[in-house]
Amino acid sequence: MSGDDKLSPDGRWEIKWRIEKDFNAYFESDTRWEIVVRDTATQEVFESFYYSEYGNSEGWRDSGVSSLEFAPDSASVIASYTDGRVETVALP
Repeated sequence: MSGDDKLSPDGRWEIKWRIEKDFNAYFESDTRWEIVVRDTATQEVFESFYYSEYGNSEGWRDSGVSSLEFAPDSASVIASYTDGRVETVALP
């Protein structure tokens, strides 16, 4: 799973998904994404979130942020986690 890169409604912020770790072997797969919220003008990272997938012969497990969205007013990001939690983080 990889989310989509997004631009905030006001164009000031962007969400970028990037693979931080990608290990695949015959019996095992382990991938970790870093999802950053950064200022489009300065490219400075404001906040980082993580999503991980791990699979082997026993099945698949995922953890972390499964989706990250901007609020309609661009004042915050809304993080949804694989365990059902939802967190709102205010942007400066």
